[in-house]
Amino acid sequence: MKLKEGFNWPNLILLIVLAIFLFFRFYQINQRVQFDWDQERDAQVAKEILSGHLTLLGPRVLGPDKFFLAPYFYYLLTPFYWLTNLHPRAIIYFLLFYNLVFFFLTYQVLKKLFNRQTAFIFLLFWSINKAAIAADTIAWNPVVVPALVIVFLGILNRILKDSQKKSNWFYLGILLSMGINFHFQIIFLVVLAVIFLLLSKKVNLKGFLTSFLGFSLSFFPLLLFDLRHNFLNTKLFLQFLKDRGERGDFWSWWPVFQNFLSGFLAIDISKIVALFFLFFFSIIAFLIAKKQKAPFLKYFSASSAIFLLIFFLGFAIYGQRPSEYYFNFLIPLLIIIMAEFLKKWRFGFILALILAVFWASQSIALLKPLPFSLENKDQVTKYLAKAAQGQEINIAFSMPLGRDTGYLYLLDYYRVRLSDNPRAPLYKIIIPPNLEPTTFTFGDIGIFVPQ
Repeated sequence: MKLKEGFNWPNLILLIVLAIFLFFRFYQINQRVQFDWDQERDAQVAKEILSGHLTLLGPRVLGPDKFFLAPYFYYLLTPFYWLTNLHPRAIIYFLLFYNLVFFFLTYQVLKKLFNRQTAFIFLLFWSINKAAIAADTIAWNPVVVPALVIVFLGILNRILKDSQKKSNWFYLGILLSMGINFHFQIIFLVVLAVIFLLLSKKVNLKGFLTSFLGFSLSFFPLLLFDLRHNFLNTKLFLQFLKDRGERGDFWSWWPVFQNFLSGFLAIDISKIVALFFLFFFSIIAFLIAKKQKAPFLKYFSASSAIFLLIFFLGFAIYGQRPSEYYFNFLIPLLIIIMAEFLKKWRFGFILALILAVFWASQSIALLKPLPFSLENKDQVTKYLAKAAQGQEINIAFSMPLGRDTGYLYLLDYYRVRLSDNPRAPLYKIIIPPNLEPTTFTFGDIGIFVPQ
């Protein structure tokens, strides 16, 4: 009887959407996931943590000479390396865990903040959107940004319902600071939070101070590091602020935003059209807010409308070209706005299905194996380890600049003994394989093994 009661249309729809979600993310995932510079760095740090060498520093921001974030992502990833005995397939298990948490967390939060219909449309769009799939299948610190945005919205709703409860403000502060330490783009949510709280008239001094306390706590590892190293990270951050305007270009973000929005919409658009869509989403959010009586949806839509018109000023002030993934925090916001708009429009359901079919057809290309995937690099390294038969060898990387990432960690994992002796046998990893004579190939990676 309980099974029959639990099997209803909403549960069936949720299972179908979950199946689509998992298919686009985990079909042949071992051949689609990458193990490049960021992943090799994370693996090495996880290995050091598991060996007892804890770290106070996380990834750097915006390049090799900028300041550090806190190490929360490293510690989040470490248990999965423990499960795989340090093999990089840990990132696949991590991605599976993260994506399942994101799916069910998002369903529960959006169902509560909006309704079940909005949650279904959002998850369907998220399951098949090209930009969302790409963001969910790279194991690096920006991957958690969408989940942080969803939790952020849930906390704003708690403050809206009870702005006198200090714990709600504390959660907001710690979420924003931990989010920034996962990836710096979460700084934009601070702006969105300020707009939301001002519009809803929920700002109060006690709440601000409590939120500031929570915000400060997440930076404790960096404070400990600075106390031990003459405030090195603080100096790097101040230098970053000092240099942000030098050689700056106010419009450097524009072509990057064009690329981001082209990926999100799955169509190539011009820079002018990208700005049009930015204003279009803002107008839709404003119209939703104007017709709403539900407090959270009203203030969320109004604050999003304002936010979409001003957020780019942060990139403009920075004055240097960001990467496309620095706009990933916008993806959940844009899809929520689309879901609410289509839900209320007379022919919205038909348009949503048409858009879903189009996005799914465009996302099929993401299911193809990568030529330099973790799987191929792992097979290459295992082949070298077997061919070397325990003797010391030299390794040469005959490939374009930047393609040599991931191999050193794998060579160490498979205990390939690297030599400094020029007389030791020289093995080569070659990209592309037809560049030089090869003994064997895996994907687009060639191997040369000397006789």
